[in-house]
Formats: sequence, C-alpha cells, structure tokens
Amino acid sequence: PYAVSAIMILDAATAKYTYLDSFAGSVVVSGLSSNTFYYAYAVSTNGTATVEYSTTAPTTNSVNPLYKTGDETRRYLFTFYATGAAAVRPFYAIRGKYLWLDDPVYIVTSGAGSTSFSSSVSIAAAAPNHSKRLQLQVALRDNNGSSNNLVKVRPGNTSLPGIPVCDIMAGGVDVKATEPVILPRIGDGGVEWKTAAADGVVDIVVAGWDE
Repeated sequence: PYAVSAIMILDAATAKYTYLDSFAGSVVVSGLSSNTFYYAYAVSTNGTATVEYSTTAPTTNSVNPLYKTGDETRRYLFTFYATGAAAVRPFYAIRGKYLWLDDPVYIVTSGAGSTSFSSSVSIAAAAPNHSKRLQLQVALRDNNGSSNNLVKVRPGNTSLPGIPVCDIMAGGVDVKATEPVILPRIGDGGVEWKTAAADGVVDIVVAGWDE
C-alpha cells in the first residue's frame, strides 16, 4: 500500500505540467526478477493518476530523486526490492527514509576481527545506487576477554578514519554489543570495517537507508 501527497507532474497525454491531488492505493506485482531493485512511478494521463514500476532508476539531484531516467512523465515515488517473481522484501518508508522490516540484510556475518580495514563490502542487495545514507546495525561478539575492543566502520574505498561503534571492555567472555550507526554513502558505496584488537567476530546488518 502507498499514499502520495499532491504532486506536480508532466502529463503523459497532454505534455503539460499538472497537479495530481493526494491519492493512495496498492501496487500489485508479478513477473519480477529476483534480487533486483524496482522503482515505482506516478503517471498522469489526462489528469488521471496511475502507478507503475520499473527497473529503471530515477534521475537524482542534490536534493532527492525526481523522475524516471529518460522519461519526465514518470514521477518517482518509492523503491522496493524483489526477492522473487511476486515477492517483495518487507519495508516501511516515509519521506525518503526506508526501514527493512522482518528481513534485514547481513553484509558481514561472523567476520574475524582484524586491526586493518577490510576490503569494501558490497551493499548491492541492501540499498539502491541513489541512496545517500545507510542505517547499519553493528555487532561485536565472542571477545576473548584479554583486551578492550571496538569496531570502526567507514564508507568503502575512502581514507576516512572510521566511526567507532561497539566498544567492549576487557574481562568479558562471549560478550556481545550491538549498536546502530548512520553511515554516509560515498566512495564506491560499500562499507569497510576493522576492530581495535585482532579478536572477536563482527556482524553488520543494513537495517535501512535514506535517499
């Protein structure tokens, strides 16, 4: 289901800009390609609103995505991810902020602690290319208890020092800390991480993203 506030759009029939009043409904999907992002667009035909979806991403500017690439008569509404021919990864979105619901996306699972930044981890299945920020959940667990430890994360393919998260003090065994962090999407769009001490294992989940 979706709800759209009044928008201005280039009418597909008249080739003139018009306002569409607020409208709501549901998108029925079928024939989707698995593991693919889709983009929903509003279409005005003589002032009548419909919604369609496509694998063609929207154009973007410094503020937000606006139209389907190559077709200004398709006004961008929202993004969804297909996990099957008629299956969509559950999500909630409002004003360009997306949250994956019961199917969070693990991009690192039981990564061995290392004091050097990892190579960039792909987020291709977690957030579309036009996303600007990632909402991560980072966990450090199974610390051997011999030292303080923490995880740092940074945007992929950058020289930034990293954002410290999941600080664990010495003295614990099988300790687990899980903390959220919002990471800007820059560089190659991926995520890099490292630990302060070369022990423990790391999990990183993309809980959502902003556009």
